[in-house]
Amino acid sequence: MPNAHVCLTILSLLSVSFSATTAAAQATTPRRAPVTDRAHLGVELKPAFGTEAAVRVNYVFPESTAQAMGLKTGDQLIGVNGKPMQTRKTLLDELPNLAIGDPLELKVLRGDQTLTVSAPLRSYEKTRRHFLELCRKELYGKPFSPSCQIEWLQGGPNGFEPLRGKMGVLVCFDGCPECVGRKWQRVVSMEEKFRKIKTGLDWIGFAGVFSNINQPHPTNLETAGKVLARVPSSMPVGIARYPGDDVPPDSAPRDALIHDHGIVILDPQGNIIFLDLLSPDMEAPNGEFQKAFVEAWGKFGPKRPAEKDDPKTSGESRP
Repeated sequence: MPNAHVCLTILSLLSVSFSATTAAAQATTPRRAPVTDRAHLGVELKPAFGTEAAVRVNYVFPESTAQAMGLKTGDQLIGVNGKPMQTRKTLLDELPNLAIGDPLELKVLRGDQTLTVSAPLRSYEKTRRHFLELCRKELYGKPFSPSCQIEWLQGGPNGFEPLRGKMGVLVCFDGCPECVGRKWQRVVSMEEKFRKIKTGLDWIGFAGVFSNINQPHPTNLETAGKVLARVPSSMPVGIARYPGDDVPPDSAPRDALIHDHGIVILDPQGNIIFLDLLSPDMEAPNGEFQKAFVEAWGKFGPKRPAEKDDPKTSGESRP
């Protein structure tokens, strides 16, 4: 089993690198306030069919306000608290004015029926945590196999091939400062550190997938190109793409990593052994990601630190 002290030493050095990267990112991008609990409806939306004055429910999150209301996939939302739903922005503008426990009323078009439903607003954090645990239960021990296509920009026609037979770290991100700074930049730094270790990338691989289901594919290509120009990397990078940019109903749990820009750790067979969707704090020494990473390193990493094989390079191989 790898030396646990070496694992933690490298991870602590990675944390310093992450902090420096984050500081650089904050110098050029607005600092995002920490997410706090808030009122949450709990639906995934996509543009409604047949009318511009409504939006369609694509998924109802379990244990959410929407589930308590009885909303169903396919429902069209046409009003909120007595206001006509012009676009999804109408709903997004209304929710910040409400608190957990406040009543929310929606006007819904279901087939040829118009319904009015209401319920007290529930917690964002509780709903999202419940969804994360549901996804972990469903996806752990299974290969990463989203229902969308992945178009690889670099790393060959199949960017997962370099990860075959290795422990893998896969991150999904879009172009927002949160994803670029807290996820993509940090995984890039991590890969660079392991690249400097002798045989470091012989047993671990890294890959990234750009995804924004609310943007058309040409826009995603353009945005991904800008992110990669700003934060370049030699690791495989792809773009998630649904045919016709049509996100299938109820695909959120299977494609949680794509929809929610999460991070996973894969075993050498490509199976998911760790998943996080909640803006993982990769710097935290006792955080979920670092605990899972050290545990996976213990199972799938080298039997002894690579630098001990060659004393001449021991000083150079430590990141």
